[in-house]
Amino acid sequence: MKTTVRVREISFTVTVHATEDKEKVTKALLELIPEELRKRVSITETTYKGYYGNPIILLSTAIKGRYVIDVLKYITRKMDDISKKILNATLDLRIDPAHRLHLRFNKQDAYRGKLTLYDGDDIIKVVISFKFKEGLEELRKYLKSIGLLPNA
Repeated sequence: MKTTVRVREISFTVTVHATEDKEKVTKALLELIPEELRKRVSITETTYKGYYGNPIILLSTAIKGRYVIDVLKYITRKMDDISKKILNATLDLRIDPAHRLHLRFNKQDAYRGKLTLYDGDDIIKVVISFKFKEGLEELRKYLKSIGLLPNA
């Protein structure tokens, strides 16, 4: 049976706090995107003031169109097996009513080239927007077929 699941967009956001090196945080963000696509990515910077007046920079980008599957498969290859098992167990909690999958990766691990799901504060947020009709089980089968979820 052919899947009707489609990936529409993958968006990435990460904060740079006053105590962090913006170049290192940018490197961590780009570790989630295949090397051959990194030069094509446009990163938007938005500056905010923190509670105590300190500057906070929000870095964001999104992938749409023909490269979105390549990026999703790249993330799949870079994720560790434990994170995939956690994702499998928590998938229903990470999908919103608009069919967006919310993932949070450890910023420090990403800087080192490893993608680890993380529930703390120091994260890179990834939102993957899907289009599907048959429900969560259809999405689960698709994610297993590309290796984002374990088959067992």
